[in-house]
Amino acid sequence: MWLMVAIVAVLVAYLGGRSQRGSAPAPEPKRFGLEQAEAAMAYVGSAGPAAVKAVLGVVVGVLGFENAVATDAATVASDLAEGRRWSETKVDANLAEISVLEAKIAGLRSGIASNDARAEAVRKIADAFKS
Repeated sequence: MWLMVAIVAVLVAYLGGRSQRGSAPAPEPKRFGLEQAEAAMAYVGSAGPAAVKAVLGVVVGVLGFENAVATDAATVASDLAEGRRWSETKVDANLAEISVLEAKIAGLRSGIASNDARAEAVRKIADAFKS
């Protein structure tokens, strides 16, 4: 009887373990991207293109990493270009707003000069008619 219980317990544990293994997520592929390339350049960048090719050969050829540097660089360049376009649009909008404000300032200064001239004229008249 105890032997039968032990056999059933081992069978349940075995089947439970197998079902858990089957649902494990697949491992992510190994990538050698822009971040890793920048770190590698800190070490071998001054050694020249041959050293860079040697590192790439080891990382991709020996270790089996996917070379994603060009893809990552294109994504970063695209994001930076989009950021530049957005900034240039904001600069243009701000310059247009500055032009409007400069025109308003010029109008206000003209009004101030006109008021100052009128005030001076009124003072002269008042001085002339002082008793």
